[in-house]
Amino acid sequence: MRARSAAMRAGGEPPPTDTFTQRLVKLIPSEVIGTFLVIDGLLQAGANQVPLVPIFWLLFSLFLVGTPLYLWRIEQVRSPLQLTLSMFSFVVWVFATGGVIRQVVPAFTPVMGGLLLAAYTFVAAVLLGPKKASPEGVPSPGG
Repeated sequence: MRARSAAMRAGGEPPPTDTFTQRLVKLIPSEVIGTFLVIDGLLQAGANQVPLVPIFWLLFSLFLVGTPLYLWRIEQVRSPLQLTLSMFSFVVWVFATGGVIRQVVPAFTPVMGGLLLAAYTFVAAVLLGPKKASPEGVPSPGG
């Protein structure tokens, strides 16, 4: 709040703040989602031509580990909480969107994916808490 007030007194714009939804979406970079969607589509199209289960789990594992690494190396995210939540967000996203996971995990139902997404959104909101700004107007690592 101080940073916002100081910026307003100085005649500048207040520092931008993200809504919770924007912060939640940022937990998984669009590059990761887009690439995984292409792979998921290719696996669905070629399900009879490749060993679906081992290839899916190999790629799923690669993206699971790769998501926080991408955020750390490319996006310069340093918050351990955000990096950890990004991994969980990827898992929830895969289950909530369906795709090949329906064939790989026989017990999976779309309702389960929806319930997982709702519960995760609540838990992530509690863990992330409200967005805080430092006195200099720079978002804090946890926010």
